[in-house]
Amino acid sequence: LGSAEIEVTAISGSVAAPDQVAAGANFKVDWTGPGYQSDYITIVDVGAEEGSYKSYAYARKDNTVEIQAPDGLGTYEVRYVIGASKRTLASTTIEVTEISAAIDAPAAVPAGSEIKVDWTGPDNERDYITIVEVGAEEGSYKSYAYTQNGNPAKITAPDEVGAYELRYVIGSSERTLASKPIEVTEVSATLVAPDSAPAGSEVTVEWVGPNN
Repeated sequence: LGSAEIEVTAISGSVAAPDQVAAGANFKVDWTGPGYQSDYITIVDVGAEEGSYKSYAYARKDNTVEIQAPDGLGTYEVRYVIGASKRTLASTTIEVTEISAAIDAPAAVPAGSEIKVDWTGPDNERDYITIVEVGAEEGSYKSYAYTQNGNPAKITAPDEVGAYELRYVIGSSERTLASKPIEVTEVSATLVAPDSAPAGSEVTVEWVGPNN
């Protein structure tokens, strides 16, 4: 019934990121490009297939986005990807470098007590301090506290006595960045109360115990 010709023209874009970033850290990427719906900025392995992505952020109103570096060390690509076609419009390389951490806490704590753990580390989003059995698998946890909640971290010792590990864990990969052994020791308690009392009456009980 009718038709018209239309010319599809080339588009261009760019991405600018730091030369290096610590493993697991958030970093900012400045970008230019069409900003189409579903376009995104991501970080991937060098030479990854078109449309691959790890951490990403949509390229929309703000020409600066924040994404998270992988935990694995080495060279990666930061890409501007056209969402509709998964085509890479622009890219640059970035080096992911090693990070370190340390934790300090008492050598032994009573079962069920609060443990204050002093830590140093990257404090990435979702990084946490936890206590686990010695040799537990990566990513295992019992009581834990996110590093973003403060220093020292406050966690609760298990009720079972024995040898445990305190760990600083990278949240994005569940890798243990630092660890320290800790012993959970026995606790005891005593109670003193009347031998009998009238039904429904108030009973006074004297106690000695850990007061967790």
